[in-house]
Amino acid sequence: MGNKLGKDFNFISLIGFTLPTMIMMIFMSLYTMVDGMFVSQFVNTTALSALNIVFPMMSVLLAVGIMLSTGSSAVIAKELGEGKIKDARKHFSFITLVGVLFGIVFTTVGLIFIEPLVWVMGANEATFSYGCDYLRVLLLFMPMGMLQMLFQTLFVTAGKPYLGLTSTVLGGITNIVLDDQATSYAKKNPIKTGLIVAATTAGTAAATAGAAVATGLGYCVPAVTGLVYFTFFRKGTLFFVLPKFDGKMLIKSCANGSSEMGTNLSMAVTTFMFNILMMKYAGEDGVA
Repeated sequence: MGNKLGKDFNFISLIGFTLPTMIMMIFMSLYTMVDGMFVSQFVNTTALSALNIVFPMMSVLLAVGIMLSTGSSAVIAKELGEGKIKDARKHFSFITLVGVLFGIVFTTVGLIFIEPLVWVMGANEATFSYGCDYLRVLLLFMPMGMLQMLFQTLFVTAGKPYLGLTSTVLGGITNIVLDDQATSYAKKNPIKTGLIVAATTAGTAAATAGAAVATGLGYCVPAVTGLVYFTFFRKGTLFFVLPKFDGKMLIKSCANGSSEMGTNLSMAVTTFMFNILMMKYAGEDGVA
């Protein structure tokens, strides 16, 4: 069992080790873009506007996930370098549990207050139902979304950057393929699909919710890959053990990752402000 981080890096090997993370972040940024492409093609620009309006809420979750993943990876990598393997595994298991619990809380609160949240984010009468249909379904996958954010960074910490890259790319491909199938099928079979995705029986609403299902299942691919790997592959540096609450480690992880969280939150705030202004001056077509 060797620690792949515990070696001397030159420029080429460092780029080779970090390149998967850069590609993973690109694929993560494509998720909402792909949804928008298919929704605008199979539904209308009003539905596309609704996706843009609810996007800042998802950015908040991603920001917290990035904070936990990047902050904890620094702590865990330091412990691995110091030879504190057992502590690293306990903290890895603990931060994963924290991420899942946060995703569950985010889902629960979001579903309870979904209608006022969509209004606050700038929806009007035309975009409100689309925003609720999309967000309601996507919120159900937030624990998996949180796991994806954690694992795509912690795979690198575990010395398996290309496994994280492969699972994220497969998740992105899953999203694209299912987006195409879900939105087109929902448009043609609104009643059947409406029952499946708990959307309304209108074809456009079912297609919008279908896009959210595709994105959520895309989250599941790297999340399940990480769960399987870190549960059953127990020869690497990191795998799941019985977690132990460590408030100090959690605070340190949040502090380490706060700058990355701030960057993503600023994007959410900027998008929110643009949406509000465009809705005021150009309506839903302007937001789209």
